[in-house]
Amino acid sequence: MYHTIDICPKELNNLEMSMFYKLINKVLKEFFMKNNGQKRKFILAGIINVFLTNLTLQALLLINFISIPISTLISQFVNMIFGYLIYSKFIFNIKYYRKKTFIAKYSILMAIIWAFNSFSIELGYGFGISKNLTAFFIIPILAIISFIFQKFWVFK
Repeated sequence: MYHTIDICPKELNNLEMSMFYKLINKVLKEFFMKNNGQKRKFILAGIINVFLTNLTLQALLLINFISIPISTLISQFVNMIFGYLIYSKFIFNIKYYRKKTFIAKYSILMAIIWAFNSFSIELGYGFGISKNLTAFFIIPILAIISFIFQKFWVFK
């Protein structure tokens, strides 16, 4: 038996559906069509951040002394500190980057990404895939999630 997921709940009337689709269309256009260099800067900063984060994670996983969740938590903490400073100031041009709401939202996002990262590595390892290989291949997914949520929620 197959289950489908409809992005638009059936309880919405035509006006609400129209507004829902307009919102989805606006988000997609904003993300994919605007070209102010923000995505390129995010990718460049992300490469540096990923390098530092992954270097930390790979070293911790190779040591094999610390559990996967703790290893990913430590690397996520490195990512969080470096990422918040770089993304808030240089990518999203936030003047008041020490504002508690930005820090709280960013922290929530990083906690979700950490949980997803840890879960993904454990899942891959459970299927017999190297922890290090799984950690490496999950990076692009985490980067896309991070950019979208930072742009449309954290620094909005």
